[in-house]
Order: sequence, then structure tokens, then C-alpha cells
Amino acid sequence: MKIRLILLSVVMLSACSASPPAIEYYLLDTPSSAVSKGQSNVPAVVLESLQMPDYLLQNGLVMSKGTNQLHISSQHYWAQSMKTAVQSVLLKELNGADSNLRLLAGAEVTAQHSRYQLHIDLIHLLIVQQHGIRLQARYWLTGQEKNKILHQGTSDIDIALTADGYEHAVEKMREAVVKFCQQLNQELGPAVLVH
Repeated sequence: MKIRLILLSVVMLSACSASPPAIEYYLLDTPSSAVSKGQSNVPAVVLESLQMPDYLLQNGLVMSKGTNQLHISSQHYWAQSMKTAVQSVLLKELNGADSNLRLLAGAEVTAQHSRYQLHIDLIHLLIVQQHGIRLQARYWLTGQEKNKILHQGTSDIDIALTADGYEHAVEKMREAVVKFCQQLNQELGPAVLVH
């Protein structure tokens, strides 16, 4: 009886001393990429709206496990809101040296900048289990008549995962957002010049 009690105590103590799983935080926007105000000789476009589904507005990284099933991680979290992170990548990528437009958002927007407005509806940005990253979005550009659409389009980007782990998946998510920015640059720059 005494030996059983000692064994039970040892088992209980070892269970109590087991450390909880580590929580890790990730950034979609890398601090190493340079911030630019954009070129002054290209048209300014205001980021008027950036919509996202509810599942992207929480802290855990999201993985699609099937057609209609999502897994939200309880150990792998975003270090900042997804909306802030995506906006940051958009601003960096669309204000680069080779950009056809200058994207403005937040405090830098004034009445003189509001000639063109960009609206983005980010439908999906998630890890697809055992496959890759999926980004789907709709976007449209409006002019001074805010209900008149000057240009609209969709984006459907798939990027394969070539390694395991959330860190690699986050790198590929950023790559998907960068590809989306390249598409916006190619399509919206000429659309703004036409109007």
C-alpha cells in the first residue's frame, strides 16, 4: 500500500511539473523590409476599406482542414492584428520604387488625396493543410464619384508549402500578399492613368 502511495505521488508530481506547450508569435510583415512613402510622380490611391472574414480577426493562425472545417491554433498566434499586418505589407509593397501608384492610409490621407479609393475584400488568407497557402480577394477602385467603379478584379493565389512548420507557412503567407500587391500594381496603375 505504501509503495502504491509513493508511486501515485511520483506520477502526480511529474504531471504537475510538465511544462505547458510553448506559445509562439508571428509577424506577417517583416521588420527588415524598408518603409517608403512612395513616388511623388505617380497617382495617389487611398486605401478606403480592407474587409476580412471574422476568422482572420482573431489571434490564432488558421488552417483549413477540409472543405468546411477550420482549425485555429492555440499555440501559434499573430503578434499584431491581421488587418494591421496586411495593411502594412500593402503600404510597403505598393509604395516601392517600381510601383505604378502610391498607396495612402491612415493619418497621411487628406482631402487632396481622395481622388481614387481602393476597396479590398480579403475573402481568404489561410494555410491549407498538407498543401499550401490560399489567398482569395475582390478589389475595386472608385473615383471622385465614390459609387462609380473605375476598375474591379479578383485574385486567387495558391502558393505551395515546401517545408513543415508555422514559421514557413507565415513566410509563404507574406509571399501570397506580395503577389497580390504585384497584381494590384499591374492592374490599378494603368487604370488610374486612364481616368
